[in-house]
Amino acid sequence: MSRPLPRFSAAVPAWAMMAGLALSACAATGAVRPNEELAKLESDCKDRGGILTPSGRATGRENLDNVCRISGGPSDRLRPQN
Repeated sequence: MSRPLPRFSAAVPAWAMMAGLALSACAATGAVRPNEELAKLESDCKDRGGILTPSGRATGRENLDNVCRISGGPSDRLRPQN
């Protein structure tokens, strides 16, 4: 005769939810505000003669979600090396 599986109490999901909230609170503290980071990235890009554009990624990290597009200037990469 097989024995029934043990039932888990409702405390397990509550515990998991509390752990998730605690970890997310720890991760949020000390982070740079996205608007400040975006403004700094835009300023740095503009100083280099570029335009900050979305990269197509959605990571939540401004430096990965945006790229500095620089156009119109000479490129050292295309010049032949002697």
